[in-house]
Amino acid sequence: MRGFANPIPRNIKNSYLICNIIEVCMPESSNETVKYCKNCGAPVNCEVYTCPVCGLSQNNPIFNANSPTYFDRLLDYMPTYYVTLVSIIQSIALGLLFAALFNELSNIARGTFDPIWTILIFGVFFIIMSIWITYTRLTSAMRIIPQTMDGVIPFFFGLTEAIPIFFISLHELAWFYLSLPACAFVAIVQYIHSFRQARLLPEKNREFLEKMAPWELKAIQMAVIRASIFIFFGLIEAFFLLNSLYLAIIFLFLNVFLIIFLDRSLKVLSEY
Repeated sequence: MRGFANPIPRNIKNSYLICNIIEVCMPESSNETVKYCKNCGAPVNCEVYTCPVCGLSQNNPIFNANSPTYFDRLLDYMPTYYVTLVSIIQSIALGLLFAALFNELSNIARGTFDPIWTILIFGVFFIIMSIWITYTRLTSAMRIIPQTMDGVIPFFFGLTEAIPIFFISLHELAWFYLSLPACAFVAIVQYIHSFRQARLLPEKNREFLEKMAPWELKAIQMAVIRASIFIFFGLIEAFFLLNSLYLAIIFLFLNVFLIIFLDRSLKVLSEY
């Protein structure tokens, strides 16, 4: 009624309402299971059907009776983190490669076009593709905790890809071949590190290791063979200045063969 003050002060009334809400929502029995959202870790009670924080449906399989630990979050986060990081770095390397390709193609109008450099550019393109394929297949199948090395290695891949592209722009054929083994060395470090991390969690990676453990040695051997061939090509060009179109074609086919090798070796991860 007008002219009468509210008999219950606002702060007391709010407290009263909150107490009623808590009394209704909280389970009477302490044995009632409280669910947690694996997406954000928020507790979900009061028989609600969506997470109050991220809005995810309670019928979604990510709801669990146990609160996810930081260990679980890191395991779930690793594939997304790694594939995203590698994709960004490989996209930058691909942009540098396209710039070098457009520069070479512009030499057609100038009358100074040399097909060797365009062939080498396509060879480096297959190297970039092979790194991306390997990362996306292996990282998605592994269950590992990210380490500092996992953040460092992709950047070294980008660096070892940028250096030979730089020598293509300079038309330094010997230095181009001699710079390629660095990429193979980073790949060897990556294989050893990733499989070592997978073996630290044998139960979570049991199926992966059963299928792919023999492949680790093959991949390392392939990287060593490729590095040796590239050093041989570099020394030939450095001492004899052949400017050989045949070596460039062999380089291209070596990298095409690498894609075929990866496709057949990693196909086991796609079998179902």
